[in-house]
Amino acid sequence: MIRYLWVGIDSLGSKRYGLSSLANEQLLDDYLKSQKIISLRIVYLWNFKFTGNAAKIDDFELATFFSSISFLLDSGQDLIFALKLQTQKTKNEFLKVSIEKIIKDLESGTSFSASLSKRILNLPQFVYSSVAIGERTGHLSLACNQIYIFLIDRADIKNKVKKAIFLPSLIVVLSLLVISFIFSFVIPRFERFFLDMDKPIPVFTKVIFRFSHFFRYFGFYLLLFILIFCLFLKFVLFKNVAFQRFKDKVLFKIYFIRDLVLLFNLVLFLESVLVMLRCGINLLEAIDVSVESFIFNTFLKNKFSLILRSIRDGGSLSAAFGQIDFKLFPPEVASFVLIGEKSGNLINSLERLLLFFKQELQRKIDFCITFLQPMLILFVGLIILVIIVAVYLPIFSLTDLI
Repeated sequence: MIRYLWVGIDSLGSKRYGLSSLANEQLLDDYLKSQKIISLRIVYLWNFKFTGNAAKIDDFELATFFSSISFLLDSGQDLIFALKLQTQKTKNEFLKVSIEKIIKDLESGTSFSASLSKRILNLPQFVYSSVAIGERTGHLSLACNQIYIFLIDRADIKNKVKKAIFLPSLIVVLSLLVISFIFSFVIPRFERFFLDMDKPIPVFTKVIFRFSHFFRYFGFYLLLFILIFCLFLKFVLFKNVAFQRFKDKVLFKIYFIRDLVLLFNLVLFLESVLVMLRCGINLLEAIDVSVESFIFNTFLKNKFSLILRSIRDGGSLSAAFGQIDFKLFPPEVASFVLIGEKSGNLINSLERLLLFFKQELQRKIDFCITFLQPMLILFVGLIILVIIVAVYLPIFSLTDLI
């Protein structure tokens, strides 16, 4: 996506300035017209992924959009009328402008799936595929409803994972602030007091004082270095393919993180496959699109590419899962898939498998919240205890001298 700086005049004749993030200049022009602003100058700034509030469409907004479309189609309304109602309901300006463009495309004879892929670019590939199949088979309402279910589930999973990460992260940040305050303001007072006493100071206490000196004189540069390093990781290393593969492989060697990553990817993968199978997409295409869209770990994606290759060569899905490293995928995967293949009801087996993995993911997240959080508190408490002991050691020495 592209970042634009624009200058324009509103309906009252006042000059307006702004930054907007859209796919192209035409969409920006349409957006400004919808705001009754005449553009005077548009300056291209840089390409980037959508992050701004005006251009971002979250899963709940998309889910509401597809749910409403499905409901109105089931009620006997035509697609254009359903989309026009959405322009009145939605509060997201980018989504509103995109829907208006989709309506114009439909009126000119463009298919809904083609227009959707052109106007709303940040959707998963399976959404476009499912809508296209729904149009061809006459079950667009069913396709939109399945997409709605998937988006709600995905948003719920993301929120659970964020919750599991947020609380420990908050504890770590607050703990660092407390320890920084102690080293910057509390320890120096004790140090001056003991130096004024002109008495021998224990080695352990001297070490704490040295840490306090380092933090006071170099703390700012240390924080600056950490910030620069984090930005370097995000914008350079994490975009490097070789580093991405290395990072993803390392994550799979860490026991607890490995389970979270695997379950998170498997749940999204199975959700996507089920949506496309219900919409009438064949199994091979459903797996192919789901792997590309929802397997984010490159190490895991390589394993799934072996599954795809096995199916293309004529093998069954259960046999493909069975051939992959037994330690990677839980044994329930191959068992559930095999039962579904033998019974002729693969969708039902995958639904049960998805429910099982959702419960496992929830259990891991609950464990993370209930176990990791107290462990972090205990760790921080031990650090503070060490500082207190180091500070009080000289006081104990003074009492011995008395």
